[in-house]
Amino acid sequence: MSLRQEAMTAVKLLPEDKLPQLIQFVRFLNPSEKEASVPVLKSQNTARRTPGEFPGTVIMSDDFDETPDCFEEYL
Repeated sequence: MSLRQEAMTAVKLLPEDKLPQLIQFVRFLNPSEKEASVPVLKSQNTARRTPGEFPGTVIMSDDFDETPDCFEEYL
């Protein structure tokens, strides 16, 4: 089986909801002048995150804003 036939077989097995992503990827790999602007697909995940949902999980060092000694010569 040639690579082209194998690719076509794989495309036929894709679910319908994956086809827009496949088309976008193919256009990325082989852009033409008339298809230079490929629309970006929006995420299907519509869940909104709540700020402050995980308080205390990220801890910043006290000297986070200080310039490290190894970079002093570049200032």
